[in-house]
Amino acid sequence: MLSERFLIALIMALSIQSGANLTNTYFDYLNGVDCKENIYGERTLVDKKVSVFAVVSMSIIFYSIGIGVVYPLIISTSHIEFSILVITGLALGIFYTATPIALKYCALGDITIFISFGPLLMQATSFILVNSFSGVLHLYTIPIALLCEAILHANNSRDIKVDSRAGIVTLATFLGLSKSFLFYILLLAIAYIAIILIALFFHWGCLLCLFTIPVSLEIMESFRNGYMLNITQDTAKLHLIFGLLYFVGVKFTKIGIYQAAFLLFV
Repeated sequence: MLSERFLIALIMALSIQSGANLTNTYFDYLNGVDCKENIYGERTLVDKKVSVFAVVSMSIIFYSIGIGVVYPLIISTSHIEFSILVITGLALGIFYTATPIALKYCALGDITIFISFGPLLMQATSFILVNSFSGVLHLYTIPIALLCEAILHANNSRDIKVDSRAGIVTLATFLGLSKSFLFYILLLAIAYIAIILIALFFHWGCLLCLFTIPVSLEIMESFRNGYMLNITQDTAKLHLIFGLLYFVGVKFTKIGIYQAAFLLFV
């Protein structure tokens, strides 16, 4: 039963994210963000690798799959909060770039990503798996949500000139490159602080994530020196390694450092 629910949660998350990515591709192309002059942008529609109709159609299909797999839960539960979470996630995915709201284009993309890949996704997953929400999950979501936001911020920092020419306001275009670098450092720093807190009080094995610090420092150095070509991919790789170590720490250690120390010395 739990394995079936896990599969439902996985399909829901991947499908809605895939739909959102395709929506983003369509509206970035429609609004001139992805164009021939933007060498960093998504080239799918610019280079006519697929048609606009195909991108829009696939987006709708993925959204439908995501909603379809959780629809039985929506209609069978008395918890209206779950329905609100699903609808909110769908709306944020669509209106991240879809007009007339276009959260990404008015400096609200960063908070949207943090909420979507943090508390919103984790609470929805919690309900699918165990039919309840968990307040402590908010702490657990912080490191990964911040690293997801770091990926977006790195991408937007790289695209400051292109986005500015397209008339788009992101947090990076608002801050400028030098302050965007400082904000990037802040995102990673808080992620590591959160993982230390989790290790102290809940899962000491999460200290494994600290082994990614040299990778983080290397990426920061590239950012500081203006080597932005691979900054998004490198941050995504950091997110992957960090996430795997995070999983190992949570899965295989059940007490925090404080409790372990108490048991050791008492």
